[in-house]
Amino acid sequence: IRNGKLGLYRSLRIEGGQKGVMISGNGSSSLLFIAILNSTVTLNKLSLTGGAGGAMQAYGGTITLSNSTVSGNSSHRGGGIVVGSDAGYTSKTVVNIINSSISGNTSSAGGGGIFLYSNSSAELNIHDSTISGNTSGSYGGGILVDHGSLLRIPEVRLNLFNSTVSGNFSGP
Repeated sequence: IRNGKLGLYRSLRIEGGQKGVMISGNGSSSLLFIAILNSTVTLNKLSLTGGAGGAMQAYGGTITLSNSTVSGNSSHRGGGIVVGSDAGYTSKTVVNIINSSISGNTSSAGGGGIFLYSNSSAELNIHDSTISGNTSGSYGGGILVDHGSLLRIPEVRLNLFNSTVSGNFSGP
């Protein structure tokens, strides 16, 4: 991917096959921008790496990432994955991470591995996965649930099932 993002705006399944597929930004662009309303995106057996601007930004709908690796990405927020938005999106975002690894990602402002906006309706479910070796310049080396606006309290859920979050670093 050069000079931009791969935009997914409707229901879609990307299957990496037996050996899997690598999607790389070569350090010059973010990789996936998923903006869907009432749709489903399924990503299986992918390696998302080298995204400058993160690997995946998910707004609206249901996104499932399974048997995949998100590593070596960087961004201001959510070096690996951003869930939800601060831009006034009202559609609920549900991200399911299953049997996957989120590792070696960096952010300057928070959520080295995953940044979960709490001022939008969002749910992050992590099953049988590992979040490790991510770094943030401020808070949430592995996962940061942003405090959001005090004026609006949306429904935000972070659920971890049989997963490991370890070896992440935050702070200057």
